[in-house]
Amino acid sequence: MTVVTGPPGVGKTALALHAAHRLRHIFTDGTLFTDLRGAGTAPRDPGDVLNSLLRSLGVPGRTIPADLADRSALYRSILADRAVLLLLDNAATSAQVRSLLPGGGPSAALVTSRAQLTGLVGATRLDLLPMSELEATALFAATAGHGRVAGDDTAVADVITNCGRLPLAVRIAGAKLASRPAWSVRHLADRLADKHRRMDELHVEDLDVRASLMLSYRGLGPAAAQAFRLLALLDYPASSLHTAAALLNVPASDAEQLLDQLLDAHLATNPAPDRYGFHDLLRSFAKEQALREDSADVRRRSLTRAVRASLTGLAGQVPHPRPDAVPQGTGRTAESSRAEQTGEAVPDVEQDNLIAAIMLVTSTPELDAALAAELLELLQRPLVLSGRWDDLSRCAAAVEQVTEGWAQATAQRVRARIAIHRGERATACRLLSITLEQARATGDRPGEVSSLILLGTLHGRSGDHDAAVTTLEQAIALGRTANVPVQMTMAHNYAGEQYLHLNRPDTALHHLRTGLSLARDNNDEDLTAMALYLLGTAHSRLGDHNTALIHHHDALHLAQTRGSAHSEAIARLHLGRTLRAAGRLDEADRALAIAVEGFRAHGDHHSAAQALAAAESLN
Repeated sequence: MTVVTGPPGVGKTALALHAAHRLRHIFTDGTLFTDLRGAGTAPRDPGDVLNSLLRSLGVPGRTIPADLADRSALYRSILADRAVLLLLDNAATSAQVRSLLPGGGPSAALVTSRAQLTGLVGATRLDLLPMSELEATALFAATAGHGRVAGDDTAVADVITNCGRLPLAVRIAGAKLASRPAWSVRHLADRLADKHRRMDELHVEDLDVRASLMLSYRGLGPAAAQAFRLLALLDYPASSLHTAAALLNVPASDAEQLLDQLLDAHLATNPAPDRYGFHDLLRSFAKEQALREDSADVRRRSLTRAVRASLTGLAGQVPHPRPDAVPQGTGRTAESSRAEQTGEAVPDVEQDNLIAAIMLVTSTPELDAALAAELLELLQRPLVLSGRWDDLSRCAAAVEQVTEGWAQATAQRVRARIAIHRGERATACRLLSITLEQARATGDRPGEVSSLILLGTLHGRSGDHDAAVTTLEQAIALGRTANVPVQMTMAHNYAGEQYLHLNRPDTALHHLRTGLSLARDNNDEDLTAMALYLLGTAHSRLGDHNTALIHHHDALHLAQTRGSAHSEAIARLHLGRTLRAAGRLDEADRALAIAVEGFRAHGDHHSAAQALAAAESLN
């Protein structure tokens, strides 16, 4: 027995029919095909199916037993000496299938189902996934006509993507293009790109993606159906179980049971343990149902709970620049610190979810836009450490457009940070002038300190180190009267760095030791690494190369443990300079060469130029 499972429209029946045709020479007594109608709300009764199968095998209707067990026994006895392939399509459950299976002998069963049918012990299983891009492209071209699709590979790729690479959808798209001589592939791709009308587009004659998905959807219970709808609205690439539970307002164990029902029905994906998502068409269909069946208030409250859960989780992993804003019980725990030390504080998949959360909030008027600003304020450091400047810029622009007050100023400070990174001094100055004025007018001390730190950084990047230390000392003085440990740590570290540029290593040591102490007190691994490599440089300037190298290696080890390629490149830059000062030129050359590559990979051309200059000075 072979069981073929997969989501609606993935081609289970087509594959089974193709296999049956290829196996005709083995099953010489023929193939029996029966639709068990398991995708709908009224699956066929096994007794009725056996009645039909027995008639197909030549048993007179009047001699067919009334009892299910007797019918099954007669059926198996007939098949015992025959080589028949039974194609049981669209099975609902394992129980529906069991009495239809042949016993021993040369006959075999090929079962298709949208459900997992895990109760069919011993079956050979094949779980179909959407087609590869190459396969989907070939199917689209064969359906639409190779001449119609030639020469516009980008538009073809867009069509395939918007069809979710599901064979049914690809066939429909190809058939629609073939029947519309005036359409170009780009015109079809643009129509499919509209998520609000995509399901309407994927319908031609009796082929209908929506109808196919609806059969599976109607087989869900009310709670699982709502989970399907609301999880799709969240728009996260791969939602965590924690977030899903908050969205549905149920305990995690209950949420897991509901999500397991979606997985069993192939109406959700499970890309990793405790992660749940959708193929594109499933998401489009589920959103469509949510807009029809869930009130605006239900949607708003559900999405708000989910986004707040994401914010709470992020606040437990990333140092919060506004400690008073951290929800109770979500501070950085020893467990979260251990996660950071293994480089797992905010993994890529969660960064993707948080970016999606920001874009969802800023594009949904019913949601509180300030939530997006809070997410942005916390997410900026993980995105910077990952080199995701373009994503950070997109999020900041979205937040700035829909907020005001401190939330808008938060987005403008992030934009200023990006401008500093890109060397856009005028833009950074303009934005920081706006945010400083706003913070002072409203008494936003954390915002004012953050703006001053960025302004000091900008002065330093521009080579005006005197202005930089003056501004950073202002930030430190102001920060002493506010509960802003993250900003204070950054201000002391950056001040130490600027004093090094002014060749005042003793003053730099004072600030850097304070910064290191604050960073360690707050379990802030990133700022700890920064303080360490700057301390190493300060000791090197004072001629204590041994102590300097200890600090540099500690910083490098911490950056590597954290998995931060950019921090590692900075640590190697400082290490290379100290090795050069200590006369270990070959080691210095290797460290600086690695630093240059790290900066380039991160898009930090300013630091790459510094590392190149340091390397060239060795020659």
